Amino acid sequence: MIFSQPNSNIGTLIALILSKLIQLKIYPIWAIAIFVFSLGNLNAQTKPTAPKAKAPPVDLVFCVDISSSTGGILASVKLNFWEIINEMNRLKPVPDFRIALVCLGRPSFGEENAYVKIVSNLTKDIDKLAFELFSIKESTAKGSVLYGDAIHTTVNEIKWSKEPNAIKLVFLVGNGGVYNGYNIIKACEDATEQKIVFNSLYFKTYENKKEVLGWQDIARLTGGSFNIIGLKEPGIVFDKGYDNDLLLEASDMINSTYVPYGKEGIKRRKMQQFLDDEAKRINENSNEARAFFKASSLYQDKNNEWDLVDMTFNSNKTVNFGTLDRDLMDDNTKRLNDKQLGQYLAVKTQQRIENINILKMLTTKREEFLKMKKRQMELYRFGDTFYGVVNRTLVKACTEKGYIIE
Repeated sequence: MIFSQPNSNIGTLIALILSKLIQLKIYPIWAIAIFVFSLGNLNAQTKPTAPKAKAPPVDLVFCVDISSSTGGILASVKLNFWEIINEMNRLKPVPDFRIALVCLGRPSFGEENAYVKIVSNLTKDIDKLAFELFSIKESTAKGSVLYGDAIHTTVNEIKWSKEPNAIKLVFLVGNGGVYNGYNIIKACEDATEQKIVFNSLYFKTYENKKEVLGWQDIARLTGGSFNIIGLKEPGIVFDKGYDNDLLLEASDMINSTYVPYGKEGIKRRKMQQFLDDEAKRINENSNEARAFFKASSLYQDKNNEWDLVDMTFNSNKTVNFGTLDRDLMDDNTKRLNDKQLGQYLAVKTQQRIENINILKMLTTKREEFLKMKKRQMELYRFGDTFYGVVNRTLVKACTEKGYIIE
C-alpha cells in the first residue's frame, strides 16, 4: 500500500497539504482536487478491507546480449525500463514481484564464466537493480556470445521462486547464432523442467534465416514467444493533460524526505538521485515513468533497510531512537537528540505523504488521458517494439494466472 500514517494525524496532514499547495501557488481548482483526493485516500485507509486472494508471485529476468555487435540494445532496455516496471503496477492485485538482470558478451566477464554475468539476482529492490543497469556503459570491445551458457546460468544460478504456481519469465534479448557453447537443447529442457519460460527478442540488423530459426527454437522448447524487434522505437507523443512542472517538483521533493541510516544509507540516497538524473537524461517520458514508480506500492514502504522514515513509521516493529547509532546517520540527523529526531522524522513523513498524494493524483489524470487515446496506447504498450513485446507477454502471462490489467 502507499505510505500511510496513524488516523490521529489526518487533520494535521490535510492542513499541511493545503499549506503546501498555497506555497506552490496552485490555482483553487487544483487545491480542491488534491484536497478531495487526499481526504478520500486517507479515509479509505480507516476502513477495514476484505482479505485479498493470494495471487502467484512473478519472477522476471532480462538476459541481454551487450556485446559490441548489438549496439543499441542496451540503450533500448534503459529507455523502456521504468515504463515496464509501471506496467506491473497496473496489474491488480499488484504482484509480489522480483526482477533480475543477466548480461553476456563482455570480455570483462571472463572466459571462465563463458562471458556471462548475473548483474543482479532476483530482487524486490528495483532501485538497486536499476542502478546496476544504468551504470553499464556501451562498449566497442568484441566479446564471445554463448547463448547456451547464458540460458544454463539463468536457469541454474538465478534464485527462482519455490512457489509451485509462480510465474517465471525470461526475456532473452540479442541476435546472432544460438547453437554455441553449452548444449542449448539441454539448457532449454532444464528450463522447462523448472517451468521457466524463455521469450526470444531477436533484434534484427541483417537477414539471417538460420539465426532466426535458432531463436525460434528457444521459445518453442520452453513454451515462450518469438519476436523480431527493430532497434528504432516509434516516436509516439502524448499531449499532456496534467501539470508536468508540479509532477517533477513532487518527484524531487520525495527525495528530500528520505533520511539515510546505516552503512548503505548515504550510498542509497545517492543511488536514488542518480537514477532520477538518468531518467531525466534519457527523455521526458522516462522521467515521468520514474516519478510515477516512486509513488507506487512497488517503491513506497520498501526502503526500511536504509531510510529512517520507513524504518520508524512504516515497519511492524517499534524503533527506540536511543538505540540508533548516530555515527550511521548523516550530518542533518546525527546531532539531534531522541525527541528532536522523532519530531524531524514525523515532519519528513508528512511531507512524503503530501508529495505522494500529488503524484497519485497526476498519475490518475495521466492514466485517464491515455485511456482516451486507446488506439495509440495499444500501439505503444503492446506493439512490436521492445517495450510493447515485453508488456504484452508479461500481461498475458499474468492475466492467465488470475491478475487483472487496468
